[in-house]
Parts: sequence; C-alpha cells; structure tokens
Amino acid sequence: MAEYKLTVYITGQWVQRMKDMEVNLCVAKKVNDSYTVVFNSKDRDYDFQNEFKWSDQYKVGAIAKFDAGESLLTVAASRKVPIAFGQTVVRNENGTLENAAGPIDTKKSSFAVDNRGGMTSVVVDQLIGTTHKTIWADPKGMPAANIELTPQPKVMVFFHKIMKSGVMFAEVKGRTIEVDFSDSKEGTVSYVDIPSIPGGGGWVAGKADVADHLAAPVMMSYSVKEGFQPLDSGDANGEDAKE
Repeated sequence: MAEYKLTVYITGQWVQRMKDMEVNLCVAKKVNDSYTVVFNSKDRDYDFQNEFKWSDQYKVGAIAKFDAGESLLTVAASRKVPIAFGQTVVRNENGTLENAAGPIDTKKSSFAVDNRGGMTSVVVDQLIGTTHKTIWADPKGMPAANIELTPQPKVMVFFHKIMKSGVMFAEVKGRTIEVDFSDSKEGTVSYVDIPSIPGGGGWVAGKADVADHLAAPVMMSYSVKEGFQPLDSGDANGEDAKE
C-alpha cells in the first residue's frame, strides 16, 4: 500500500499574517479530472513546517447531491464500502451499496461504482493518517450508470477563510498550487514573499530554505468548470482570505 507525505512550509511573517486573517491551510485530492473536497486542513493551527500523510486505501459511498459550501461531515451519506483498484461496488435499486466485488488488480489505478438506483453523487474516502476521510464528491451527479473512479497522484494546496476538512467546493478564488506525486511519494511546497509585489505572497514548489533557487511563484486560481486559471497581479494580496 503506497504511502505519501506532503510538507508545506509557511515562511517569514506569513504564519502570523495568515492566522491574523483567520484563514485555514487546506489540501484537496484530485479524482478523475477535478478537485471538489478539502480532505484535510489545519484550522489556524499551522506553523512554519506542516505535514500531511495519506495512503492508497479507499472507500466509496453516496450522497443525495453535490452542494458546494456544505460540509460532508453533516451531510447524510450511505454506508461507506471498502474498495480496491480493479473492483466494483454496486449501488442497488434500494440505494444501498453492496460489498466490493471482483479481483483486486494492482496494475490498475481505478475502481468503479455501478449505480442501479436513482440519481446520486458518489463520494470517495481515502486513508488519511489513521482515519478514512472523504477526498472527493462527484460534482455532476449520476443517474443509473457506471462510473469509473481514478484517484490521481495530485493534490492542491491553498489558504481559505471558510473551507476546512470535509467541505465541498466548486472553485478556489485565491492562490493555489498543485503538487504531483507521479514520480515521488513525497512532495514539498512553500508559501513565500513575492519581491515583485510589495506585501504579497505566493506558492512555490520545493523547500523554503532554498526558495531563492526555485521556480517563479505559482499564481493560479481553480474551478471545477475551468481548471487552473492565472490570477492577475492585483489578486496577490488578501485573496486567500476570500470566501
């Protein structure tokens, strides 16, 4: 079972500045082609160095509908069913999820839900540390049909004033950064000052103490509809605190 670790550095005065703005440090996981749920967050209890860990162990479930801004911690959901790559879970005509069936295929990176009931939104849980947490909810919903689910080896990191673990979202207006774990089980990003923007900060790939040698800051927002989009330089201050 593959295990992953993300390290997030928040440099200089940014730890205190972000806490003063009362924003949370959020991480989302990509499934299929979208990010839709904050799977883990530090709610103003972050520091200079912050770690997040997860493993390739999954469950699937279902909710009535995707609702951006709502917390999955308070939304009614079906029984969550463990599933492995290559397997399929059937949601029967009564809306109940049956146990996963089919052989486990370690060469695959996806599993499926065969929905034979009414309209629903499938959710995917992943093992975060020692607890399964929801990492994704289907933003479109699905009628009676089969959906293949592929957890991607990518996460998105951002600050947000309202979002925290379990919250569904359709967009992040502030600065985000995507971390790709395709070639490594560990990833690192840092939030640093942007010299070209007085008082501004942004995300860079890599460790904070070598930030001077890293690529230019990533200035991208995100939405389910359009994916990552460049931010204007005028959005560099305070955008992280937007709702």
